Parts: sequence; structure tokens; C-alpha cells
Amino acid sequence: MAKTFNTSLIPKKHGGPPASLMAIFIIVSAGILAAGFFYYKNNEKSYRTESEHLLKSIAELKVSEIVSWRKERLADARVLHKNSAFTQLVRRAIVRPVEPAAQKRLRVWLGQLKVAYSYRDVILIDAAGRVRQSAGFESLHICDEIQKHLPEIRRNGQIVFLDFHREDSDHPVSLSILIPVTDNGLYLGAVALVIDPDTYLYPMISRWPTPAATGETLLVRREGDEVVFLNELKFQKDTALTLRFPLHQNDLPAARAARGEERVMEGIDYRGVPVVAALRAVPDSPWFMVARMDREEIYAPIRKYFLLLIFMMCALIFAAAAAGWVLWQRQRNVVYRRELEAALALQASDEKFRKAFMTSPDAILITRWRDGRVVSANDGFLAITGYTREEVEGSEVAKLFIWNTPDDRQRIIDKVKADGFIENLEAGFLNKSGQYYYGLVSASVLKIDGESHLLSITRDITERKTSEEALQKAHERLRRFHDANIVGIVTATAEGDILEANDYYLDLIGFSREEFESGKIDWRALTPSEWLGADDRAIAEVRREGTCAPYEKQYLRRDKTLVDVFVVVAKLPGQEQQLAAFALDITDRKRVEREVSRLNEELERRVAQRTAELSAKNEELVRLNRVFVDREIRMRELKEKIARMEKGAS
Repeated sequence: MAKTFNTSLIPKKHGGPPASLMAIFIIVSAGILAAGFFYYKNNEKSYRTESEHLLKSIAELKVSEIVSWRKERLADARVLHKNSAFTQLVRRAIVRPVEPAAQKRLRVWLGQLKVAYSYRDVILIDAAGRVRQSAGFESLHICDEIQKHLPEIRRNGQIVFLDFHREDSDHPVSLSILIPVTDNGLYLGAVALVIDPDTYLYPMISRWPTPAATGETLLVRREGDEVVFLNELKFQKDTALTLRFPLHQNDLPAARAARGEERVMEGIDYRGVPVVAALRAVPDSPWFMVARMDREEIYAPIRKYFLLLIFMMCALIFAAAAAGWVLWQRQRNVVYRRELEAALALQASDEKFRKAFMTSPDAILITRWRDGRVVSANDGFLAITGYTREEVEGSEVAKLFIWNTPDDRQRIIDKVKADGFIENLEAGFLNKSGQYYYGLVSASVLKIDGESHLLSITRDITERKTSEEALQKAHERLRRFHDANIVGIVTATAEGDILEANDYYLDLIGFSREEFESGKIDWRALTPSEWLGADDRAIAEVRREGTCAPYEKQYLRRDKTLVDVFVVVAKLPGQEQQLAAFALDITDRKRVEREVSRLNEELERRVAQRTAELSAKNEELVRLNRVFVDREIRMRELKEKIARMEKGAS
């Protein structure tokens, strides 16, 4: 019988996947990569913009606080400047120093001013530049910076705010306000309000309003061709007025700020670390503010999103490849099965079937039904099992040990007896070396010379099973990402029906999974009316482009509280017009923005309150001055009357 088959019925060996299937895979992969890249770039841009806004807000807040602080200090100076009561007291203490009461009263006045406004020292300097009174300690010496400006205030009679300076290298940093004291154009001296920046200014500058490990605000000024750091730094100690850099160092944010630039930039800070910084000038001062954070800290969250996105895209591409591979394998199996069925139909009369039988890559075996002996085995069977033709043909198939378990063979025999055939039944097999492989078995009863035989065709599907297992693992990975609750993931329709949602999304809107499964959730009903327009615009963009730019909105939770979210929507393939959305809770970020706004309002309120208090105190001083002057006039009149009476009595 082995010579009666014809080679024309040998099943054709198929090549790789068809070009159309490869083109579809390439298009799908390109679409996944493009969507991932678009999503990442939009997310990166949004996050960068958010970080820049935060840095700009902090810089503007610090500048506003410094401006208010300077105004308060100058307001303190104006309380003394051209104050007639204080001027008379100074005149008595300087011109007539023998009056101990005036000296004591002046000392008390200066001491109260020092304590009330937390000055390091309040010093009275006479017209000759000598120290006459000191509220902090008795000192006969003033620093060179104050000494240098005394002629200026004597000449123009105006208050002078002295910038950061040191008396010498081992003394602390100070600021000073020089107030001229004049009486009817006569220069009596000056009062120096010595400010300790460690008391309020430095702590106010260094406070960072949000959680940030590397956030820092720097106050700098320009000195010639250098930029000088004025405050103590977070990562480097003893830097005030000592740390300097060339002004032409373009990658140093402090240098760019000292050159007058106001913007957000990336550069290298004083540590040599890449940073993102907001630059602002402090009005009415030679100072410049730099609010900076390390670039690594700013971009750490976006890098995590990038790695997650890469993982998702690889998983989707792998899933698409696995699905295409399985589809191609199934199509190829159908072709092979049809070719084999055609060959079997002509096996008794056509020599072509024999050649097809012998050259088929599938394992084909013909066994006699009555005793189970192998009549013929093709080369495919020998190649898959590892047996030789002499070992197989004529032997009982049960003694070849090709089945993983005897039950598998018996199951096939029983089904053929019952139905007359089996088709595409999966079973486990062993080759001669004991290696396990999967087989897809088809079998039917065949009459040869009037005797019943069993024709079995076994296809090695180990590769396909491996692909299916890999695809299953890919689906499990995607499901784990869905269930990881890193972000809210929801599948819904444009009309408001929610088809699938993870726990993050349900927690976001305040519903339980039981309520979701009962179909009680409508995302449109949970969206305040003012946000429905943004949703409709996003859905329209998704229908045109397949995805939309990320945008912000609010949900009305079940407990009637509002939650701020960051949303991106994409269209799912298919005819159902389903939408997939990723939602991220940004309530904390919004809360920070609102808190910054509230702090600004509170600062403005406090400035107004402080101004009102100073005005009230100034009015009280004017009233006291009037009382003092009236008393002096009455005393002078009384002395003149007593003198006249004494003259008349004599």
C-alpha cells in the first residue's frame, strides 16, 4: 500500500504570515506608539507648566513678602523722621547732655523701639558721627557702612535703607535704616535701626510653602561683574555675602536674575546640580529673588509615568503580535486540515495521497482497528516522535509510549467509537526522549481493502500553546495594571453609562463596587453642569482624533463633595463607540493653589492692618507732641510772670 499514493496531494508548506497581516500589525504598533508618545508629551508639557507656575507663584509670594517687610521697616523709620517730640528729646540729650532725665527718657524710647520691632540695635549718632545712645549695648563704634552714609543723610535729610553688610568678616550680617534728626534745618544727628536678618527676613525667605526636598529660595544682588548671595543657603552654610559667582555664567539662574531677567529657566545652581528656577526682581531694591528646585525632583513623577507608559505600550504591542500570530496559526491550521481531508478522500484510489501522507509535517498514523498495530507512519510522525520507521510500523501503538497518559489514547478511541471521528482534540504526547509536547488530534475510521483502520493526524501545537500562554500572561499584566489603582481607569459610553471601572475610580467618585455592578452610576450625573461642556468637547475631539488632550474637571461625589481630577480620554476599537478614560485625583494640587491664594490674601490683610496700626500710633505721637509743646509754652509764660513779679517786688 505504501506505493499507491500520489505526490500531488502533499499539503503545501506555508511560509510566514501574509503581508496583509504584517501590515495590520505594523499599523497597530505604530498607532500604539503614536498614542503613547502623544499622551506622554502632553502629560510632560502639563506637568512642566504646573511646576513652572508653582515656582513662579512662590517667587512672587516671596517678593511680595519682602516688599511688605521693607515697607514696614521704612514705616518704622518714618515714625521717628521729622517727629518734633523725638527731635526735642534728642536735642536735649545731645546739646544739653547734663540733663539725666532727658538721657534716661531717650534711652527708654530707643529700647522700646528695639524691643517692639525686634531690631538688633537702635543707635543714636550725633552730628560729629559719635555714638551717644545704644539700645542694644553701650558702644562707641559704628560700622564703616553706616559711617559712609552719614554725610549723605546729613546733606539731603532723607531716610536711607542700607543693604546687607558686615561690620567685619567675623560679625553677623546686618541691614540698617539711617534716619536724620533735624531741628528747624539744623542737623542734630541720626538714628540707626540695625536689623538682624536672622530674626525674620532669613526664615521668611527660606520657608518653602509646599512639600519639596530640594525647594529653595535665594536672595541675590549684583556687585560689579559678580552676583552675591545674600541669605544663608539650604545646602551650603556660611554663604551670606561670601558666596560669589561671575555674572556672565549663563547657566547659573542667580547670575541671570542679577542681570535683570524675569522668567523660568533650567540651569545649574551653586552646587553644580541641574535645577529649574523662577527669577524675579524685588521692586525698589537692588535684590533679586530666585525660587529653584532640583530638576531631578521635578521630573521624578513624570519619569515614573514614562516607564509605566513604555511598559503598557510594550505589553499592547506584544499582545497584538501574539493575537496576530494565533490568528495566522489558526488560518494555517484550517488550510492544512482542508488539504489533508482532500488527500484522505482520495487515499484508496490515488497515488498522490501517499506522497501527501508521507511528506506532511503533521504526524499521520494508520493503525489496524482490530489489533491496534501500525500499518503506516509518515515522516512527520517519525520526526516529531523521534522513532525510526522500523520501530513503528508493525508494532502495537499502545507499546510505543507516545501518549502522555494512557487515558488520553483511550479517550480518543472511545470518541471515535461513539461518533465515528474526532476533530481538533488537544492531547499531551511524549517523544522517544521523553520530551513533552502538545498535539491537536483529528481521527476517523478508514476502510482499506474492506478492513477498518484508524487514521489519526496529530499537529504539533506546542508553539501555539506557548503563544497562547504568553498572550494570557500579557492579559494578566494588563489586568494587574488595571487593578493596581495607580490611576482611575474607566470604560464608558458618551451617554454616561460606565461599563468597567477600577477601585481607584470608584473611590474617586465615592461609590462601592456593589453599586457599580448594580448599574447605579452615571458619570454625566456625577459631573457638575459647568464641566459637561469640557467633557463634550473632549468626546468630540476623541471622535475626530481617537484621543484628546488631557484636561481638568470636577466630579460630584456621592457625599456631595467636589473632587478635582485630571482626565485623558481615548476611543476603544469596535462598533460600540466605547471610551476609555484615565482619571488622576489632583485635589491636593488644587488645595495647594488655593492655599497660596489664601496666603496672599492674608498677607495683604495683615499689611493693611499693620498700616492702620502704624497710622494710629503716629496720630498718638502727634497728639503727645502737641501736649508737650503746649506744656512748654505754659511753663515759659509762667517763668516770665514769676520773673516780672520778682522784679516788681524788688
